[in-house]
Amino acid sequence: EKQCSDGAAFELRGLKALKVTFPAERSSASLQQWRHCAAPQLSRLSQLLACAPLQELVLEDLRSTEVLTAALAAPCSHLLRVCKASFIGPESRSQPLSLPAAGLPSLECLMVRYRDFREQRASREERMQVLAAPLLACLQSLKDPRKLKVLSLNGIRVDGTAKETAALLRGLGAFPGLVAVALRFSVPATFGTLLPLPALIELRQSWPLVGYFAPSDQSLHGFDYWPEQMTDFQQLYPEGGVPEPFRVFNYEFRHVLGTQYSTTPNQLWSRLDSSQQGFWAEVAGKLPAMPHSEVRLRVSELFRSVL
Repeated sequence: EKQCSDGAAFELRGLKALKVTFPAERSSASLQQWRHCAAPQLSRLSQLLACAPLQELVLEDLRSTEVLTAALAAPCSHLLRVCKASFIGPESRSQPLSLPAAGLPSLECLMVRYRDFREQRASREERMQVLAAPLLACLQSLKDPRKLKVLSLNGIRVDGTAKETAALLRGLGAFPGLVAVALRFSVPATFGTLLPLPALIELRQSWPLVGYFAPSDQSLHGFDYWPEQMTDFQQLYPEGGVPEPFRVFNYEFRHVLGTQYSTTPNQLWSRLDSSQQGFWAEVAGKLPAMPHSEVRLRVSELFRSVL
């Protein structure tokens, strides 16, 4: 068993959950406090958590990525199940979010959010970045891919070459337990550029728990609930009851097929066999009872925090 020589690390050897929150005040004084006090102290997280059996990590309103990087670099990260982090301010965009080379083999939830400042959405030009290849390597380190439930990177752009991004998209099909996915990519017309149409259909069918699925120009969203900001079931299917499978398929794919694949849902549906079409029959059966929610609430339901 590894010995803890650092006294502080020894004190934290029983720590299973950690939450750190920094004030989200937009002022020069707050920024200086972060630079000269909070960041230097928090950069020692890797040492402080060296022997902690940490399973839940929550970091809120950070001003730079180094703190999360330091925490994930700790030896204890191999036990981490839930990682939730939020970032604010332009300094958070100074370098890409770094994930540990050794991966996060016990991960079940990765939820990271960036806002310019409190409750302000990041524009497409003002996003944090994470690199596609390290993200895929981290996901592929999971001991049990079926346990990954949440992969939500809001306000963050996945950067990388076309080859790296395509590999990430294909790799996402290895996680059938996902119930919340939110990703944005840097490659224009992401799906039509990187994935043959059969590969996109295969990716969708690899997530049977997802009821709301929306591939767009450069983003991918999938949830087992109706997102609060999106169209709800009553608006889409005002007649009520379980909708026809093709109507569900049409709603999911009509935009991306028309803009990136130069085809229509009708044409593609006719080429699917009965077992493939049956997938959307199962999805249709879930839709009437799906609740409205949002990712932070869903995560709190799935992973009861001790904090």
